[in-house]
Amino acid sequence: MAEDRLASAASPRPNVTKLLSTFWVALHYRKLALAAAGIVSTAVGWWLLAVIFYTSKSPEWKDFAPAERKDAKPAETLEAKREAYRAFRAARQKWRLLHELAGPLPDDPAKAAKIEPVDVAAS
Repeated sequence: MAEDRLASAASPRPNVTKLLSTFWVALHYRKLALAAAGIVSTAVGWWLLAVIFYTSKSPEWKDFAPAERKDAKPAETLEAKREAYRAFRAARQKWRLLHELAGPLPDDPAKAAKIEPVDVAAS
């Protein structure tokens, strides 16, 4: 009994045939179709997430600027503007990071998004 095991272990033939049989199993058309469907559905899923969450429109100050109130004191107006600018700057930094990491690459480098004064201004 032990001699049979040694004899079969010395011969590489059974291991090679097992390896080749796995290739035949992998080439089964149903499994290949399932793998292709998985790849396509992954690509469609990522595209859908990009459409939902990515926008190439950068945040603009007019969307964050506080409304002018005639009855407000100058200190309140200044503080409201500072708070709005902090929110604008945070939104702009988040958009810039997202655009650098996931944004489309333009064919012409001159059309690439440039760093604007708004991105580096402190106030």
